[in-house]
Amino acid sequence: MKQLWQKYFGSDEKKRQNFIESWEKTEAKGHPKFVLRHTFIYGISFVLYSTLYSYLEGNFNHWTLLGKILQYFITGFLIGCVQWWICERKYQKLLKLRNKQNSPIV
Repeated sequence: MKQLWQKYFGSDEKKRQNFIESWEKTEAKGHPKFVLRHTFIYGISFVLYSTLYSYLEGNFNHWTLLGKILQYFITGFLIGCVQWWICERKYQKLLKLRNKQNSPIV
């Protein structure tokens, strides 16, 4: 059972290393690209969902659509900034942990 678990979920060290490598690639692409991607993913998906819901309820209005676009894209921008901050903190924490484990014992 343990071998099966390791096969599909890996060890904690492997997960940490995968996160570090993945975040270094993301970080190399830059902060603006990361935030804009999250802004558009969140904004477009929620605008489509809420517009469809309003249309099916019979409450569709062009002015509320404009308000939803502004609301969800601003929220998406904030979520992207917070997500960058969270991932950057996790990355720094894992780097310190890795450096501490790799340092020679004196």
